[in-house]
Amino acid sequence: MQKNKTFIVDSEDFIRSYDGVKGNSLWVLEDFKLRQLSSPKRYQDFLIVGDFEGYLHLIDLNNGSIEARYRPTNKAVKEVFIFNDSFFSLDDSGKISALKIK
Repeated sequence: MQKNKTFIVDSEDFIRSYDGVKGNSLWVLEDFKLRQLSSPKRYQDFLIVGDFEGYLHLIDLNNGSIEARYRPTNKAVKEVFIFNDSFFSLDDSGKISALKIK
């Protein structure tokens, strides 16, 4: 688990990782520029974000690499929730999708 690190999605939808103590930039992921990302959520060693095309993206917290992608809907993902070993996404039509982690 990544402790003392901060992860943000900026106004251009770049995902940025910072050292939470010193504030140094650790990595920047520019692959999602202007994809209207949801707020990032942490799960174990991953960061999860949704985008305007209905994709959920799992990103490695250590280096910013994209590890997996899943498309539960074709509508914009507005929010991602994590409960136990499941992801839930809420799209802009109100649809809730669930994905079980194995």
